[in-house]
Amino acid sequence: MKKSKKILSLFLAVLMLCGVLTGFSVTVSADETTAETGTGTGTGTAEEDKQINYLTDVYETPEAKLATMKRKLKKGDYELYSDETSGEVAVRNVTTGQILFTNPYDIGASNATDSIKYQLLSQIIIKYTDNGKEREFNSYEYASMRDQITVKNIKNGIRVEYIIGREEARHLVPRVIENTRFREKLLGPMLEYYGLDKNLDISSEGGMTETEYAATVPFALRQLIAYYGGRDGMKSIARQKTDSLKEKLIQTYPVLKKKPDMEFWVFDGTASSTQIEKQENMIRTAAPDYSYEEMDYDHQLTEYESTETNPPVFKMALEYTLGEDGFTVRLPVNGLSFNETLYQLTSISVLPYMGCGNNTYDGYVFYPDGSGTLFAMQDMPNTTTSVSSKVYGVDYAYHKLTGTYQQTVRYPAFGIVEDTRYYDCLEYDDELGQQTVTRISGVVYDAITKAQKEGKSTPAGMSSFATLIGKATEIQEVVSKRGFTAVIEEGDALTNVMYYHAGVLSEYDTVMMNFNPRPQDSYNLADSISVGTNTEWTVITDRKYTGNFKVHYILLTDSTVAKEKGLENGKWYDTTWLGMAFAYRDYLVGKGLLSELPASDTSGDIPLYIESFGAVQTTEKIASIPVTVKRAMTSAADVITMYEDLAKQGITNVNFKLTGFANGGMYAKMPYNLKWEKAVSKDTSMQELLDYAAKLENGNLGIFPDFDFSYVNETGMFDGLSLRKHVVKTIDDRYSSKREYSPTMQKYVGYYQLAISPAYLSHFYEKFMKKYHKLDNVTGISVGTLGTALNSDFDDDEPYNREDARTFVKRALEYIAGSGDQALDVMVDGGNVYTWKYVRHILNAPLDSSRYIRSSYSVPFLGVVLHGYMNFAGTPLNMEGDVEYAKLKAIENGASPYFILSYKNTEILKDYYQLSHYYSIRYDIWQEDVVELYNELNSVLKDVQSKPIVAHSFLSGMRVPDADELESAEDFTSAVIALVKRTIRDHRRVIFNGNGYTAEWEAEAAKRGLPNKKNTPAALPALIDPKNIALMEEFGVLTKVEMESRYEVEMEHYAKVINIEALTMLEMARKQLLPAVNSYMSELANTAASKLAVSENISVRSETKTLTKLSADADAMSDAIDTLQDAVDATKALPSEADKAVAFHDNVLPAMDALRAAADDAETICGEDYWPLPSYSKMLYYV
Repeated sequence: MKKSKKILSLFLAVLMLCGVLTGFSVTVSADETTAETGTGTGTGTAEEDKQINYLTDVYETPEAKLATMKRKLKKGDYELYSDETSGEVAVRNVTTGQILFTNPYDIGASNATDSIKYQLLSQIIIKYTDNGKEREFNSYEYASMRDQITVKNIKNGIRVEYIIGREEARHLVPRVIENTRFREKLLGPMLEYYGLDKNLDISSEGGMTETEYAATVPFALRQLIAYYGGRDGMKSIARQKTDSLKEKLIQTYPVLKKKPDMEFWVFDGTASSTQIEKQENMIRTAAPDYSYEEMDYDHQLTEYESTETNPPVFKMALEYTLGEDGFTVRLPVNGLSFNETLYQLTSISVLPYMGCGNNTYDGYVFYPDGSGTLFAMQDMPNTTTSVSSKVYGVDYAYHKLTGTYQQTVRYPAFGIVEDTRYYDCLEYDDELGQQTVTRISGVVYDAITKAQKEGKSTPAGMSSFATLIGKATEIQEVVSKRGFTAVIEEGDALTNVMYYHAGVLSEYDTVMMNFNPRPQDSYNLADSISVGTNTEWTVITDRKYTGNFKVHYILLTDSTVAKEKGLENGKWYDTTWLGMAFAYRDYLVGKGLLSELPASDTSGDIPLYIESFGAVQTTEKIASIPVTVKRAMTSAADVITMYEDLAKQGITNVNFKLTGFANGGMYAKMPYNLKWEKAVSKDTSMQELLDYAAKLENGNLGIFPDFDFSYVNETGMFDGLSLRKHVVKTIDDRYSSKREYSPTMQKYVGYYQLAISPAYLSHFYEKFMKKYHKLDNVTGISVGTLGTALNSDFDDDEPYNREDARTFVKRALEYIAGSGDQALDVMVDGGNVYTWKYVRHILNAPLDSSRYIRSSYSVPFLGVVLHGYMNFAGTPLNMEGDVEYAKLKAIENGASPYFILSYKNTEILKDYYQLSHYYSIRYDIWQEDVVELYNELNSVLKDVQSKPIVAHSFLSGMRVPDADELESAEDFTSAVIALVKRTIRDHRRVIFNGNGYTAEWEAEAAKRGLPNKKNTPAALPALIDPKNIALMEEFGVLTKVEMESRYEVEMEHYAKVINIEALTMLEMARKQLLPAVNSYMSELANTAASKLAVSENISVRSETKTLTKLSADADAMSDAIDTLQDAVDATKALPSEADKAVAFHDNVLPAMDALRAAADDAETICGEDYWPLPSYSKMLYYV
């Protein structure tokens, strides 16, 4: 019994031990996954012993690259992989097979240089300044290649830690080393490394000649030795030839006072950091046993004291976590560390090549410019192209603003779609009786087949694939779409997003996110203090952002794959920009930032938005005395009149934004108190207007008085404003104002609208809203600028960055929107995405992109996201240059119409520079157009207000009329355009799109058999060609006599013109140019004679050289004059005008060219005061 118990105990102990060992093996295994992981690919064990060359290794498919990485985690539909050496990370959707890499997997097949590949392989690129010079580190070259990347497991993901830069402050290069140790610790091991005798005497004293030295010792080792003074560079007192040199050596190296017999080697003190690092790599490679401890001993032995400073090193981490709809990448900014006393961070680019597109294939980059724009990769040129925008637009706390017009990035989302080509190589095995299929990427296939066609060798790393292609019995092209969309969740307010096309540098298109947690600004000292210099000063803010930089990625799915897998709608997003928009909309809904419009907003007609201006100050004369008064452009009574007028014509859903109705009118004070302008409420008070709107039974009159909490135009008593406390400060402690870009001045100009610090918004809106809520029947409010303004504040005492500002704005909107009985419908302008949760109406929403010259398409991404979830309108239709285009954009986005209309006195606006551009806002002028445009939009959009946009197509077709239809066409312009398009299409084969002014056209003309008449006398005979005369007579254009007459007249005209030019040239040369040259030569000859008269030893070489050259030019001019005169005389003696014209071209013009050449040469030598004609330099550059 006891024996049985012992056996059972032993058995249990073994089981427990097995359990412990099993748990341990899971922890340290190459495949650190959860229990869900399974087997899968990329366990890291099959490739563990293989050395990867990240720059040159070629992978036939993304799956082949994934197989070299370690699978770290599986959660739901996603697997997470990493490469612990390069820092690369990949995420795979196990259902669809879609893979997203942080870096392009096909770098090995790229033609990019190594330095560009370092960037392509980097997950982080850092820009910083060192002593005023901007420098750049990338994570591959400065972390991966230094083995300074660590991958750790975290909950639901991994953490990749980077040490970017030299972690060790010193270089492993002894600056001074004693001779024996130099030979034992460095030279000897290095000689052995290269297969030479470690005791080999390489010095000239040992008998080795320079030729033998170069042939025996490898270049890399010779280079290192050269930095130590060369093979005979050893130093000692005994080797100094004079006493002064010996004394100087002892003063430089005091150790020689104690050890006068010491022999040592000294590293070149002028070597750059790059050169030192190169020699350090040599020592680490060829003398691996040499360590920092050894170097410390050598320096101690020679009494050398190091002066090396701390090098730049940046420590940070990226955390990848899997979620239900994708994955998230987070950079914890509070974990970012570097020496901020020595170095200033300019920007951090996080995952700059995540999912980048290879422009060898078709595809595009979606960029959030305005409504959205697409950069089609196949449309891009072979030059580097980039477009950069600050998320949420301009920050007016900065002096340095972007000086170009562009749409604002209102939402931090972007994406890439690529139509990846693959080639399936099918090979039939007769022995096995089966067919094998091997897939090769289009990049690899193209490189191999191109080399074969050009008779070149197979590109490096592709030999095995070339063999597969050669053996294949059939090759099939397969196109698979891949893509993703990305959303910047945190740190977006401090981010610039940049579309980047590398051009000839590499094959990749991407979107880069450049982020700086401690912003900086530059300004001109002359603008700040009274100094006579234009020095630009850069200052870094004291407030550092310590939150996170966080990006969420959603993988898109090829619709073909989704169909094959039987995926349910709503569970996947198509690989199109439309799929990106659906994904982004669902993301916002899931985060509670967007919700469907209530039925009350979508059940009737679409809303019409009208912005009306209130009171403006003007000057009137009363009894001939100028008096300042305020006049209403639209009063409360006028609003009712306008609404009733529109209602009679069937427009009953109207929302009025009332600008300038309170607190000073169009140039208002801060909304601290609430005082309606008397001019706008003279006949009907604002309360009466609200009551009127509330009592409407059949219709909606929305009243949205606008109040500006972001900027202030005027200050006054009891307005609650303290400039010192409440106004945004620039980095040099000046008040900041709103500025607008002026196309005429090509810079930002200000109008003294001071920016309010976002930290003090509550000081104003809390008191104001209490007074606003005292109104009865108030249902809405407009706080337009809160939808767009996002300004930092560099105040010394209370600095805030844009992320802080966003928090303050969100609090303001939440407070203003209220809840319960005090809930209001909020209206804003622009509508940055963080405002969407709190607002009901957005005006001036971007419905178009900036239409960059390299942009392929403008797309309604914003409209797809917002339609059915937000009431929104674009820019005012009556302010558009092309109303038809704006109308179509509104339909495309599903936006409501918006107009700026005032009832009267609009002529006053021309007196105010800021308001003068509102030149066409009279209601009575636009009333009919408003009705027409509204009805047209309402008929299209009314029944789909609550419906999301589900599809979008680019249409470019149009019916082409014939010539008869063209004459009777209602829209003549469109008909002409269609006819031109058809004509171009039908005759494209004869159109030449090359350069018609070069030999390119001459060659093309010769191929087509076209005549190439290079001068007028040769071309004019075409007028008397019988077939041309017959053609003209057939159609009644010209008769034979008229054609012959034209020929004679043109020939005579040509001859007379050349004759006049030749005679004029002869006159100028004989009476002006040649005498001028002779006069200058005479002056030079007199000068030379005078110098020789003083002394025969005085040089007259300069005068002689000039005289010799000028004399030759004078002779050439004289000869050319005679030749030209003879040619003119001979030509004029010819019998016919045709013969004269030909002779003038063939004989006279060459003679004129010869005379001009001689005169031009003389002009460059002759004194300026002597030359009678204006010189080229004076004509071109005289001011």
